[in-house]
Amino acid sequence: MQYSVLLCRKCGQPGACRNGSKTFTCAYCGSRNTASGCARILVNVESRDVPSVLARLKSARAGSCRKSKEINWTGS
Repeated sequence: MQYSVLLCRKCGQPGACRNGSKTFTCAYCGSRNTASGCARILVNVESRDVPSVLARLKSARAGSCRKSKEINWTGS
């Protein structure tokens, strides 16, 4: 089964929905999103790969947030 990785319109966190689905519920904030209204990050991801893809995106996002906070904190 193939999935798309999308960004939640409310909180911006990545989530996955099956290709062809019209809506998905964000696992982070619980918001119901229309797939056509969300930014697509990846398409045609195999179901077995979805957890690792989401984990990598979450990790990369957390790293970039920490880095931007460090930059803002130091005044650069």
